[in-house]
Amino acid sequence: MLSLLLTTVASKVFLKKILLVLLQVKRVEIEGQIRQLQQMIRQQKESEEELVNRIGKLQDEKRMLQDRVANLQKNLAQAEQDKRELERAQIRVEKDKKALKTTLEKVIEL
Repeated sequence: MLSLLLTTVASKVFLKKILLVLLQVKRVEIEGQIRQLQQMIRQQKESEEELVNRIGKLQDEKRMLQDRVANLQKNLAQAEQDKRELERAQIRVEKDKKALKTTLEKVIEL
């Protein structure tokens, strides 16, 4: 009976040791997965930071381009205004030229 009891106790101890080894193996696997996930999280954060920086640069560039477009539109509007003034001046010059020609013809007739 004692030998059976010792065998049962030994079996239980052996099973507990096996269970402990299995749990340690599982722990090591889980720790490896945790490290892998932590690395993935770090890489994801780095990617997000790069994207945020790029977005900031693109927004700055967009503002610069919007300012440039506004300046070009202002310059275009001024150029169109100058063109209209030149066209009016040209019409006045043509009228003056015609009037001078008429006056010259009258003077020549006299």
